[in-house]
Amino acid sequence: MKRSVALFLSLGMLFVLAGGMAAGACDTALLVIDMQTYYLSNAMLATCDGLAILPRVAATIDAARDAGILVIYGKNLDPRLEEDDPALGFPELIAPMEEDFVILKREPNAFEDTTLEEILDDAGVTRLLICGIWSTCCVKGTIPAAKGRMSEVIVVADAHADSVARIEEIKALNDTWSAMDGVTAIRLSDIDFESFCP
Repeated sequence: MKRSVALFLSLGMLFVLAGGMAAGACDTALLVIDMQTYYLSNAMLATCDGLAILPRVAATIDAARDAGILVIYGKNLDPRLEEDDPALGFPELIAPMEEDFVILKREPNAFEDTTLEEILDDAGVTRLLICGIWSTCCVKGTIPAAKGRMSEVIVVADAHADSVARIEEIKALNDTWSAMDGVTAIRLSDIDFESFCP
């Protein structure tokens, strides 16, 4: 009887572990680029719709977390500030959680001289969603590098931003990215996050 109970408990534990692994298995990650207090408070930023970027990125992060998608923050180390300056941190609305990753970057391309590729490889990520700032610099600089490493890159079309004077350029970039093989720019409302982590 004791052996049967032990066997049942062991099988039950294996079932729970297997279920946990299945639930945590996801080939998709979200990269949030440079959404730091310093940049958000010192610039007139806008999305392709002319809207504020912070609520759009917050909604993107929430949707990703709800779906079980890994969230990675790119933290730019601005030479004008000390590395530990609080201004280089993230607003409370989008603050990283314990399970998130934060990579330190110095170049527009978030893959250059960072741990991003290692994190993605270790997590088995083949699809990367991208949002953040600046559209014409760090977002633009990261997408070709992501395209060369991922099977699919999705730019959240209305969750990246640049100077309000560059709205037309932001729109044109979305079109350019969607025309690239393996890359699409999709509005947040049209992304089915749950489909990425069945």
